[in-house]
Amino acid sequence: MAPQARVEPDDELFSSIRCTVLAAGQYAFAPGWRLARTSAPHYRMFVATDGAASFSIGDRSHALAAGGVVLVPPHTPHEARHHPAAPLSAYVIDFEAKLHGVLDVAEVCGLPVSLMPSALRRPKFAASAHAIAHHLAGRIPGYQLAVHSHCLRLLDLLWKEALARGARGGELLRFRPVFTLVERRFGERLTLRDLADTVHLHPAYFSASFKRAAGVGPHEFVARYRLERARDLLVASDLPLDQIARRTGFFDAAHLVRVFRRHEGTSPGRYRRAHASGAA
Repeated sequence: MAPQARVEPDDELFSSIRCTVLAAGQYAFAPGWRLARTSAPHYRMFVATDGAASFSIGDRSHALAAGGVVLVPPHTPHEARHHPAAPLSAYVIDFEAKLHGVLDVAEVCGLPVSLMPSALRRPKFAASAHAIAHHLAGRIPGYQLAVHSHCLRLLDLLWKEALARGARGGELLRFRPVFTLVERRFGERLTLRDLADTVHLHPAYFSASFKRAAGVGPHEFVARYRLERARDLLVASDLPLDQIARRTGFFDAAHLVRVFRRHEGTSPGRYRRAHASGAA
């Protein structure tokens, strides 16, 4: 059996995913169980181990049976119920996942809302879901790394299933040189031609193709990436704003403050203090 940590060539994008598990557990739902209509600001994954349930997610219906997976997108109304004769048992995992700290992983990779994995991958879904719930409950030193790794593995399994079913996520693979360039030079001035040249495309065609694959235009991706790196430096360092601005591609501290307020609804200073105090 291949090691779980092995990364195949087509999975290189996953090395840039930031996955944060917010809650997880294994549940045997009572015969009268019903999930009232709700929504969450993060992803919610159900990995069924027994029984069955019917879900309404957005305006579509989905069936969940033993071995199946349901992935509810953020801010999407959903509800569920099961038949008392076949009560659902499942792992439930609440998490956030961003590619390069910017792109919505499930959206840009075309991950399905529900599926029945292949027989080969079914036990792998259950094993990683169990590991996440176990490590999160035990909180043994180092548990964060284990939880992140297994969350990433669940996404990797979904990615492989999606690609096998013709999902559009494969389009992102051609833009790996663009992501690499942005990661290395986000603090510098980057033109549309700079980005397009990495994949040998005309700037106009590149811009349209990138937006179709990533869901955002190349300039917006660069801007979001710089803002994400600025957030990191605000929390992880005591550098003054002008140095953070220069390191992350902003003109000056005033420029960073304007952009930060527009996107975060608060100032960089307040953001830093809130995270330093554990309030955020």
